[in-house]
Amino acid sequence: MDRNAVFVDNRDRLFRLAYRMLGSVAEAEDVVQESWIRWQRASDVSAPRSYLDRIVTRLCIDQLRAATRARQAYVGPWLPEPIVASEEAGPEALHGRRETLALGFLALLERLTPLERAVYVLREALDYDYDSIAAIVDKKAANCRQLYHRACKHLSDGKVRSDVDYEAARAKVEQLLAAIGAADVRMLERLLAEDAVICTDGGGRVRAALKPVRGAASVARFIVGVTRKAPADEIRIALVNGSPGLVAYTDGRPVAVLGVSSSGGRIDAIYAVLNPAKLGGVPALC
Repeated sequence: MDRNAVFVDNRDRLFRLAYRMLGSVAEAEDVVQESWIRWQRASDVSAPRSYLDRIVTRLCIDQLRAATRARQAYVGPWLPEPIVASEEAGPEALHGRRETLALGFLALLERLTPLERAVYVLREALDYDYDSIAAIVDKKAANCRQLYHRACKHLSDGKVRSDVDYEAARAKVEQLLAAIGAADVRMLERLLAEDAVICTDGGGRVRAALKPVRGAASVARFIVGVTRKAPADEIRIALVNGSPGLVAYTDGRPVAVLGVSSSGGRIDAIYAVLNPAKLGGVPALC
């Protein structure tokens, strides 16, 4: 068996698993690198894919348990580190179910225990059956089924709605960009669902709302107020975690990434990542 070739064949999937578990590109890369080291040391592996999935999942569970206190002390809403790509890459460039990659979905997973999150991600994002999940997390299949249903219950009142149709979602982002550019509160209100919400993650390093802003009118006023106080040089449409979103730049550097969730013809949630520590992987303008 060519160990290098096997790992290369599995690497993208392992990263997708680790990122959905951790919500951090850097931490996911570290986990994948550690899995490579352990893979090189392993002997007599009859099922490489399952073995690698098991390593990555367990490393992620350990990482989440270690990070619990830090995330509880985080200043303001915690949002995942975004993955930004040009639209030329296409939404299919990020494999796995696109809705399980959305910023809102990943933020919602913070409600779960590390083990619940592992079972839920393996089931929802990667379509594993319970027997396969049981082998990965070292639990019985019946226990995994219970963990999955418990996770669903924890998430039931915070379900992230999203247009499945890419073009419909992009059209809403185009309209949002136009409304922001015009600083038009009424135009923004018409785009937003009545119960729309915006979450801003500044991590205590830049100015951001410490609590989610709710309601179409409040969200519209908040967006216009922020853009007037700290206008960006340029705002572009990009793929944000596989879906149309916005990236704001100042002096060519990304200063904000906006994930946008829309359904039923309206935008119902905006997730704004402003923390500079989470924007290091976002490409600067050439």
